[in-house]
Amino acid sequence: MIRGGHHCCQPFMKKLKIPGSCRVSFGIYNDANDIDILIDALSKTIKLLQ
Repeated sequence: MIRGGHHCCQPFMKKLKIPGSCRVSFGIYNDANDIDILIDALSKTIKLLQ
């Protein structure tokens, strides 16, 4: 699961001067393949945003 927003830490976000962040959460049902998929997606996103 990936979630965007403040994650109940608005003061911290204000201190960092950012509007929000993304948080990734894993569950007992996730496996190494799920992590590989996440890393691949993050790499593609970084390249897209550069």
